[in-house]
Amino acid sequence: MPDASLIKDCEDFLLVPSTPESKAAFLAVRTAGSLFGAVSQNDENTNHLISRCLAKIFDGSDGSLLLQSKELSNILPNAAQHWCEAIRTVVLEALGRFLKDDAGVEIAVRHGWAPLFYSSLQDSSSRVVQIVSNALVETSKTQAGTAAFLQAPQMVLTLEKLLSTPNSVIRVRVLSVLGRMSASSTPAQSLIAKTPFHKVLTSELSSDDVLNRLSVLEIVNDMSASDVNPKSLHACLQAAQDDPLQFGSVMETCAKFLSKVGTSSIELSRLFESTCFRVLSSFQADLDAKQVTLGAMCDLFVSTNGRDVFKSSVPKLLKLLGEEIVSTTESLRVGAMVVVTKILAVGLGSSQDHDACKDVMESAMPRMMSCALSPSMNDHMNSMKLFTAMSTTSWGIRLLLHQQGFPEFAVNRGMESSKEGLEQKYELVQALLANKETTFAAGPRITQALKAYSAEGAFAGKSSVSF
Repeated sequence: MPDASLIKDCEDFLLVPSTPESKAAFLAVRTAGSLFGAVSQNDENTNHLISRCLAKIFDGSDGSLLLQSKELSNILPNAAQHWCEAIRTVVLEALGRFLKDDAGVEIAVRHGWAPLFYSSLQDSSSRVVQIVSNALVETSKTQAGTAAFLQAPQMVLTLEKLLSTPNSVIRVRVLSVLGRMSASSTPAQSLIAKTPFHKVLTSELSSDDVLNRLSVLEIVNDMSASDVNPKSLHACLQAAQDDPLQFGSVMETCAKFLSKVGTSSIELSRLFESTCFRVLSSFQADLDAKQVTLGAMCDLFVSTNGRDVFKSSVPKLLKLLGEEIVSTTESLRVGAMVVVTKILAVGLGSSQDHDACKDVMESAMPRMMSCALSPSMNDHMNSMKLFTAMSTTSWGIRLLLHQQGFPEFAVNRGMESSKEGLEQKYELVQALLANKETTFAAGPRITQALKAYSAEGAFAGKSSVSF
C-alpha cells in the first residue's frame, strides 16, 4: 500500500512555488533517500508523483541544491542507475546540466558522476540514451569537458570497451555520440581520432547488417569530410545499387560527402555520377529510385565541389533533367526543377554548359509556364524558383520575357494565395530587374510594369500594375 502521508507531502510540495526555501523545507521532511526508497514496482501513480517531485527539486540550471545537500550528491550515482526509468531520466537530466561549462564538468568529475554518462548509453530507455547523448555532446564544446570525457585514461578505456562490445546497437549509439562530438570541436575531433572510432565506423559501414549500416550512414552525414573513408562509401554505394532499402540513404550520404570533397575522391565521384545517369535514363527504374536520385543531386549541388562531380557531363545531365521537367509525374517534374535551380544557383561552368541549359530550358518553357499557372503549389512555387534562377543569365531573361504569358504572370499579384507565393514572386521581379538584359529583352512597357510592381513591395494590398 502506498504511504498516504508521503503522497500528501508530495502533492503539497508540487503546489508551492519552486524556490530554494520550498525545496529545502520539503527535503527536511522527506529525504531524497526516502523518496527513492518509496518507488514501487507495483504503483505507477506513486512513482510518477515522486519523479515529478524530484524533477522540481532538481529544476534550475545552477545545480546549487545538489551541491549543498551531501545526501543528494552521494545518492545520485546509484539513482542514475535506478530500475525505474522515470527516476533515471530525472536524475540524468539534472546531472547533465553540469556538463555545459568547465566549472560544471569539474564538479561532475569531482563527485564521480562522469562515468555514468558513457555507461548510460547502454540503457534500455531511448529517452535516457537521448539525454546522456546530448549531455556528452555538450562536453566536447568546453576544454574541461573534452579533457574529462575524451582524454582521461579511465574514460578512454570505457569508450574502447563500449566500441568493442558484441552488441551492435550499443556500438552504433557510441559511434553516433562520438560523431556528434567530433563535429562540435577540433580538439574533440583530434582526440576521437586516437580512439578506435574510425576503425569501428569503417567496419560498420561494411557490415552485413543492413539496418546497422543505415544507422551508421546517418552518423556520417553529420561528420566532417576528413573523418570519413571514401572507400567505405564507395563499397556501400556498390552494394546498394539494386537494394531499394538502402539505396536512398547511401545516395544521400554520398551526395553530402561529395559536396564537400568533389572529385578528390575519384572512384566514389565516378560511381555516383554513373549511378545518377543509370537511374535517370532508365525506363525500368522505378519512381522511388528516380525520386531518391533527384533528392541526392539536390544535396550534391550546394557547392562548386558538388558541381565538379558532373563537370564533364553537365550537358548530358541537363538533357535528362529536361526530360523529367516535362514528365507527367509531379514528383519527378518538381524534383528535376529543383535540381536545375540548384545548378544555376551554384553556377554553370563552361559556355557549353550554358548553351546546353538554354536549349533544355527553351524546350521545357511551355511546360514550366503551365506549372507556374497550376493550382498545385508544388508546381507553382518551384517553377517560380526556377524562373528566378534563370533570371540571373542573359539567355534566361530572353527565354522568360519572350515566353507567351510570362510578363503578365510576373506582375500578377492576384495569382498568389500565400505569403510564400507573394515573397517568391517579388524575388522573381527583383531578379528580373537586376539583370541589365531585361530592358533590352522586355521593352519599355514591360520594364515599367516590373518597376511599378517592385515599388509597391511584396505585399501590396491592391496592385495598380497593368500593361
